[in-house]
Amino acid sequence: MKYLLTIFLLMSAFNLMGQQTTGKTTPPVTLLAVRQVSGIIQDSTGKAITGANIKLQSLKDSILTSSDKDGIFIIENVKIATFVLTVSEIGFKTSVRKYLNNEQSAKIVLEPIILNDESYQLKQVTVNGTPSVVYKIDTVEYRASDYKVPEYAAVDELLKKMEGMEVGADGSLTHQGQKVIRAKLNGKEFGGGSVAQAGEHSG
Repeated sequence: MKYLLTIFLLMSAFNLMGQQTTGKTTPPVTLLAVRQVSGIIQDSTGKAITGANIKLQSLKDSILTSSDKDGIFIIENVKIATFVLTVSEIGFKTSVRKYLNNEQSAKIVLEPIILNDESYQLKQVTVNGTPSVVYKIDTVEYRASDYKVPEYAAVDELLKKMEGMEVGADGSLTHQGQKVIRAKLNGKEFGGGSVAQAGEHSG
């Protein structure tokens, strides 16, 4: 009787193991319909950039937003976790990055996006009779009559009165710290922005 009972128990255990092995199933993967994407925009020193323009694009998304006062942005209802993010701001180089994220993540937090400064040389400064100072991408125009200098004063005396202009001891000219590589006075060009080549101001 004891022998039969032992056999029965072993057979029962074997049957139970078989049921556990064959009955194991893998739950189906559920893809999210939408997700949240967030991050922070900073400059090269780690300072937050406020108001940066951010565009998220994918096969199903085209979303625009901007960074807040702390440089943070949050984009809701993103349909695909694989997307391209374009970040731009005046004075910085535009950043374009492609992200491949897990489609099952409800919240995607990106690493800090660093924007580098965009520096350029001021190509030309024109002093003419237009009303006020006109700022363009690489050119600044001044109205000479807005600045009072003695008759027959040297050109550098006029330029020193103009906002943002600096005249070096060697006659070189800079505007807000950027080197002027070409300058005109009443339509006459003096090369290299050198005041020494401009002659005298005729008033």
